[in-house]
Amino acid sequence: MQKPYVGLAITLFILAGAIAWSKLPKNQRQPMKSRAKRRGQRPKSAFGYRHLMLGAVAIFVYVGGEVAIGSFLVNYLKEPAIAGLPEKVGATYLPYYWEALWWAASWARRSCAISDPAACWLCLRVSPASWC
Repeated sequence: MQKPYVGLAITLFILAGAIAWSKLPKNQRQPMKSRAKRRGQRPKSAFGYRHLMLGAVAIFVYVGGEVAIGSFLVNYLKEPAIAGLPEKVGATYLPYYWEALWWAASWARRSCAISDPAACWLCLRVSPASWC
């Protein structure tokens, strides 16, 4: 069982060595002096983009909520007023929750496979100036 991991580790070390010894071009950009001069220029790192940070926070909150609901589901099914199931029996229903999330995500991917080309076709045929 350890042979695949050893092979993967060796491959990654070879790749890291190849990158370390490769001739990369020198960075010709001048460092930014102050925040005042940064206006109108690109931020140095990805953390300088506000929409990227808000997107990362949104994904963090979404995944946290998704995992919390999955963890809370067993306790919810234990409640006598809801289902009154023992913990072991309630835990057997947890995979159905995760599968429902998977199916919802796969449906969303399939709908995008239809809607994105349709939107592209529509944008090629209808001028945005006609509806703006």
